[in-house]
Parts: sequence; structure tokens; C-alpha cells
Amino acid sequence: MAQGYEIAGGLGPTAGKIWRIGTFGVNSNPEDIEALKLALKSALYEQKEEKTHLKAAI
Repeated sequence: MAQGYEIAGGLGPTAGKIWRIGTFGVNSNPEDIEALKLALKSALYEQKEEKTHLKAAI
């Protein structure tokens, strides 16, 4: 939750198959969704970089 979003895994039959991302509800707006998309892109990029560094260290 480093950027203010809560992400959890799926439940029941969707466990391990999906991510559940916070709750925007009726107060959501296009700017919130764009900010979330940027946060996800950044987090995925950081994970990719971390994985690359780990492989190089092995």
C-alpha cells in the first residue's frame, strides 16, 4: 500500500487468479482510475527490476 491503494488476492474460486483493488464505489472518477493505472505500472516495473537484480546476483 505504498501509494495508497489496497490490493488483495481473489477469494474462493478466484483465489490465485485475480487481484482485487480497493473500493472506489460511486465516488470513483476518471482521474482516480488513471492514478491507479500509473501506480500499478510503477509497482510492476519495480517488481521486474527487483527480479532482474536478484537473477544477476545468483
